[in-house]
Amino acid sequence: MRPSLLVFFPFLDFSRFVHFQRKRKRAVKSLWATVRFVGVCGELFSPSLSVSTFRVLFRILSLCASRVAPCVTSFVPSFVPLKRFFLPSHAVFFGLRFFRRCACAARMPMGTARTLRVLLDPNQYSRDVLRMEEEGFEDFYSCFNLVIRRHPKHNTFKAVLSTIRSLMNHPEDVVIPAWLHDLFLGFGDPGSAQFFRLPSRLRRLDFRDTFLDLAHLREALAEAELETEGNVASPPFVLDVRDAEPAEKGDPTGWPALKVRASTYTLPAVGPYPDCVRHTNKIRFTPQQVRCLLSGLQPGLTMVVGPPGSGKTDTAAHLAYLLYHNFPSEKVLLVSHSNAALNDLFRKIKNLDVDETHLLRLGRGEQDLYAESRERAVGKIGDLDDEVEDFSFSKQGRVNMVLERRKQLLEKVEKLGRSLEEQDAPGLSVGDVGFSCETALQFYRYHVLFRMERFRKLVRRMKLLEEKHRRVHADEEEEEVNEEEENAFWSRVSQVFSDLEQERGTPLVVKVEKARQVQGEDAHETNGDEQEQDENACISVDPVRAMREFRHTYFELLFPFPLFFADAPQPLFVKDKAKDEEMAECCFRYIDRIFQQIDDCRAFELLRTAGDRANYLITKHARMIAMTCTHAAMTRENLVGLKFQYDTLIIEEAAQILEVETFIPMLLQQLERGGVSRLKRVVLIGDHHQLPPIVKHRVTKKPSTWLPFSSSCFFLERVERREFLEEGRPEKVLFWGGRGR
Repeated sequence: MRPSLLVFFPFLDFSRFVHFQRKRKRAVKSLWATVRFVGVCGELFSPSLSVSTFRVLFRILSLCASRVAPCVTSFVPSFVPLKRFFLPSHAVFFGLRFFRRCACAARMPMGTARTLRVLLDPNQYSRDVLRMEEEGFEDFYSCFNLVIRRHPKHNTFKAVLSTIRSLMNHPEDVVIPAWLHDLFLGFGDPGSAQFFRLPSRLRRLDFRDTFLDLAHLREALAEAELETEGNVASPPFVLDVRDAEPAEKGDPTGWPALKVRASTYTLPAVGPYPDCVRHTNKIRFTPQQVRCLLSGLQPGLTMVVGPPGSGKTDTAAHLAYLLYHNFPSEKVLLVSHSNAALNDLFRKIKNLDVDETHLLRLGRGEQDLYAESRERAVGKIGDLDDEVEDFSFSKQGRVNMVLERRKQLLEKVEKLGRSLEEQDAPGLSVGDVGFSCETALQFYRYHVLFRMERFRKLVRRMKLLEEKHRRVHADEEEEEVNEEEENAFWSRVSQVFSDLEQERGTPLVVKVEKARQVQGEDAHETNGDEQEQDENACISVDPVRAMREFRHTYFELLFPFPLFFADAPQPLFVKDKAKDEEMAECCFRYIDRIFQQIDDCRAFELLRTAGDRANYLITKHARMIAMTCTHAAMTRENLVGLKFQYDTLIIEEAAQILEVETFIPMLLQQLERGGVSRLKRVVLIGDHHQLPPIVKHRVTKKPSTWLPFSSSCFFLERVERREFLEEGRPEKVLFWGGRGR
């Protein structure tokens, strides 16, 4: 059978166009035409052909166009049938003669030969048989030229093969960390990549809320020599880890006896609003899980093995959370074999104290995360509009979330500007401070920071006056208070408030309730649950009287942003100096955080195209990037071209990942100066008994089951059908989990 494809180039129908360009010297001529496909016998194609089928045909046409029309640069498909009056003289014959659709019936492949059982259209087949009998056509069903398109979800071998070929052609880019060389090649000390064998070991680590209390800390570090520094009763905990005794030389996996000094600190509140409360850990991690976290925070290789339900995913999520807070300038790359496991890990990280705009999910699996979050939102607020903006964890969704946050932050800045105009001098005008990120940052530098520094300066003056007044009273032997000295002290306090009023341009007036006017030690604190009183029950007093008679603190009276925080839970200040000072600093941290986030959003305001914003999100803004190992292999060239960088690699489901799928995620970034790798930590988490590597080739599938997961990654030549756990690799085995099934 001589295949042929009939292509018409009629210049009459302009419903669909094909753009032609012919360049002759300096002249550029454009012609427009419509492309139609039709058989030699004049039969029109069935309109039921899928769009993907026509795409295949147009690709074939584009390959043949160089022989017929070298000027063709692009094609636009048309599905309008050709009319009968088009003559073969207007056509060019080449390519396919007949085209029929079919579906492949499900059948398991057997042997080396492949037999495809296909399902044809019965109506079309009946018409073809009648035409062969009546018109004497040849039996074109006896011989086929196949065009097979694989499912896009599984059709990734071409991109992965291109990445492997690129790495083979550029061996200078194939560089892994020096501490992983011997282990990867399969010789040397198997425990040489453990953190206590490396010179870059970290001594002081912040475990934040990993331990729920002191008893949990002692339970998790029962084998270590634990010392406490100060009153260590509640998290967050900071551990200073050192070696008490070195490990035995004959045991490459044996940990040295650790000497741990535990201390604590107070995490400052980030705002007075209820939504500013941090998410805390509720899982009581086991000693084995704590060892995994300790090893994962340190530079080097960490392998975690555990049965189903032992808490491997929770450990990985908490490790990513600790890396996020311990190393603010570093990035974490999360890799898994399946989208389901990666989404599960991402959900757990999202529920921790991590900024959601710093999370990015690359690949197709982010659609499942977005669908789940959308269903949860529908369950809370009812039906959602189909045109609701995309806030998924994809690149576009994260960019949309950053832009939406920018809008909300600028509204808060506008509110802050209006409150300053209202409470300060009537002639003060800060302008349109919420117009852009640049105007907001200018407002922060010239108006907000100035008021914060002035507040702290006046507070220092008041503290010096109090300290001097306290020393005078301590030196006096008489029990009675010196009235002259007392008046001099309050006169100096009044001078502080006078200086503030002179800078502000308006008098400082305090409104207090009449019922609160109590003398001396009988004054009681304000109760926020009492009923509100009307305006007639309030009086206006000067700041000195408010301090002497109504027990107000100077932190409350000097605070520069009372109107901005008027919508916060009241009262902000409770007439206790220590608590009021902490509340003032808490409000300052809330404002600083607003402008810090605005500074982070500034680049997205300057970049105008969606592609530039997405690239900036990957390379600069996002700090936790998740993808499958297949997606990492497909997009390596693009990520390296964008100068993507990361410091920690966490691989979930490492038991299912092959050698090359483990190796490529280590090479998704350019080398640093000197030709060294930037990678500091590699964490492999999996269970080689539960999920072995997926091998689709029948010839190699059976022998591959003899090898556990980590043997195929590192010590392939040294494993002789025996458990790799006997080889002495640096693994942490989880026998039970803090969160287990």
